[in-house]
Amino acid sequence: MNIYVKAYLDKNYGDDLMLVRLAGAVDPSCVLYINCEKPMEDYYHNLLKEFSNYKFIQCPLRNIHRYGKNFFACILLIGGSVLQGNSLKGCFYRFLNTCEIGFMRARGTPYAIVDCNTGPFINRITESFVRGELRQAALVTTRDSASLKFIKNSISKRARVYQYPDMLMTAAQILCGKDREI
Repeated sequence: MNIYVKAYLDKNYGDDLMLVRLAGAVDPSCVLYINCEKPMEDYYHNLLKEFSNYKFIQCPLRNIHRYGKNFFACILLIGGSVLQGNSLKGCFYRFLNTCEIGFMRARGTPYAIVDCNTGPFINRITESFVRGELRQAALVTTRDSASLKFIKNSISKRARVYQYPDMLMTAAQILCGKDREI
């Protein structure tokens, strides 16, 4: 099974940890196709060196149809603050993302968002684009109550929504021992 992974890849510890946990959690027969800019590949190859179930591609969502209609079993968006729009550039990005995901959903590719939070939004237009992205998701996990409420008010009734503790904090608790405070 091939999974297209869109993540915030900018040497950000929390988002990097999510990528490592994803690579370790998926079935070894699954291949993660991680959209990553060329200059960042060496850093992320080193980060994921213990895994072999990934490939880096330079392919934005709008171009993944080039791989063939059923090449990707799903689209996975991972990252903490991936659903915000606090600038005009962010507003435009939200619009493009909503359109790209809509195109892939129209082709039947499921879409999931993992470990996100929502906001802030520069205006109601940006907020509506984020709601549009959420409506297209079959699965959304979040880490805070305010985002959970926003997501539940934004998505389709058939989508699954869950709130889990922040991946970074749970990993830190595991590393420090469950009885120790962080």
